[in-house]
Amino acid sequence: QENVHRAVGEVDVSGDLALTDISDLEWNNLLAGEHVITRGTFRIEDLGDGEIKASIMVLDETGQVLYGRSSALYFLVTEDQILTGSSSPMLLKIEHLKTALNSGAITQEEYEEALEEVLGGGAKESN
Repeated sequence: QENVHRAVGEVDVSGDLALTDISDLEWNNLLAGEHVITRGTFRIEDLGDGEIKASIMVLDETGQVLYGRSSALYFLVTEDQILTGSSSPMLLKIEHLKTALNSGAITQEEYEEALEEVLGGGAKESN
């Protein structure tokens, strides 16, 4: 492992979530293997879904990108659940529907209709 001259991070949010506070996302002269923790505050503004995406780039002395990495966390906020996952918003919606079905909040027919809509078959033709 080599020392890191400079690393720059970025956090983006979409959907019904606001990034309200985050500390500086730039680090200089990190030693090989050194860990840095940055904390931020997010606020859920409404029911719905969205994404938190974080990325970091490691730069050399001239500012050229040596390598980078990004990661996403998806969320779904309903009246009775907050779900998070790293795969896709669609999987969170399916998980929510399964929970609603298993708890008796929706019928099998309602589940199948909603599932079809989530999977893309819910578009209706209009004249």
